Amino acid sequence: GNAVANVTFATALPSSNTGGLALTNSTGTGVLTLAANNLFTGTTLINAGKLVLSGSGNIGSSTNISVASGATYDVSGTTYTLGSAQTLSGSGTVTGAVATASIGSSITPGAAGTAGALSFKNNLNLSSGASPVFDLSTSSASGNDQIVVAGALTIGSVDTIHVNALSGSANLDQTADYVLFSVTGTTTLSGQAALVFDNTPPANSSHY
Repeated sequence: GNAVANVTFATALPSSNTGGLALTNSTGTGVLTLAANNLFTGTTLINAGKLVLSGSGNIGSSTNISVASGATYDVSGTTYTLGSAQTLSGSGTVTGAVATASIGSSITPGAAGTAGALSFKNNLNLSSGASPVFDLSTSSASGNDQIVVAGALTIGSVDTIHVNALSGSANLDQTADYVLFSVTGTTTLSGQAALVFDNTPPANSSHY
């Protein structure tokens, strides 16, 4: 059966660990708490259970952080900023307020080329710059990435929204709006974010 274990690492994982960190399905509903400033590089995979940052806990050297559906990345116990060379992706849940460091901070719901919804249970502040990436289908109603924010969203002209049209040059849907951010709380707009089409743009890209 699946193991259920709660473990705390108070000592930093060193930079010599270049293979990243993985919470696998065998972890079950277990909780791994990191309470030190970790230096390991590579990808952090939260495939099940919960990864918690507490106190001075940080994984700022991990270039990619992936939160699978049903898994949780809990940063509520620290002041959390997604680094300028980090990507946060997946279809799971992020608990705790999240800020971004710069335009180099990337948030990618689902996975590259695969639509999904990444949920933030608290505030998401992109006021220092960020690059959210959305996979979009030819239908505004389904098959699209979305960032779900239960708290407040702050976004503006320092941000660049990247769109990957899953059907290449085929037209995107112009009959209804694509909802890229679903926000329960307030939304603060400090100017208009830039829009960039990655890979092959749709034929009607000039309409967006």
